[in-house]
Amino acid sequence: MQPCGHSKRGAGGYIRMIIVKWLEGDSKGYDDHLPNDCIRVSAPLLEHAIVGPRGWIRIGRCSVSVNGKSVTFDYTGEHSAWNTEQEFYLGQMSFEFRDSSRAGIPEVLWKDRGDGEEFQSGYAVAEFRNDSNTRSISSDEGDGQLKTHLERERSTALRQEKLLDELERKGSIRCEVCLVDLVEQYGKHGLAGYEIHHRKPIANGSRETYLKDLAILCANCHRVLHRTKPLSSVKDFAKAIRLKGPN
Repeated sequence: MQPCGHSKRGAGGYIRMIIVKWLEGDSKGYDDHLPNDCIRVSAPLLEHAIVGPRGWIRIGRCSVSVNGKSVTFDYTGEHSAWNTEQEFYLGQMSFEFRDSSRAGIPEVLWKDRGDGEEFQSGYAVAEFRNDSNTRSISSDEGDGQLKTHLERERSTALRQEKLLDELERKGSIRCEVCLVDLVEQYGKHGLAGYEIHHRKPIANGSRETYLKDLAILCANCHRVLHRTKPLSSVKDFAKAIRLKGPN
């Protein structure tokens, strides 16, 4: 996993991500979330989020080659098996910048796997995502809904944004308690094993929830945490679990 940080400051804050929005064919409606630092140096492995039109998130793997004003992301070779399991197309994506400073929004090119293929434009466009885009993300939660019984409304959009924010900031997702990486353990379905925990319970009423108010936990740790009386904080629960060590 390649680390990603904050490499440039613009009017809207630090540029954290380049979002590739696919416009054509079966890939239409899919977005690639690439950390901006990964256009700076070549690397044998980059893992990044790919978001589907129905809101699912999977992890793509590629190598990165930086050469002057061009950056090539290769999803073939040693990464073919992983990407095939994720049900992604195999090929190469290229960013073409105006010059070797690689500043500004690049043109996005793609070619399918195969020696006879050439890079083609028009499949996708790129846009920047700044720090300021995520700092203000929030949702009103906790409104009572009458179903079979009274439940508290949780925002599914916030779950997706929290997972993406974690990937963008840290390059991977781990349970904040046991540190398990479910994508590494289970492959393409691993993200389904994470649950979102409210650091401050919303059971007593509705309020505006921000990403910083949420924690990412595996299903096991989340369920056990909610059995603690009084309810433990994520930090204290993690400390207690890690002190116990392996059974």
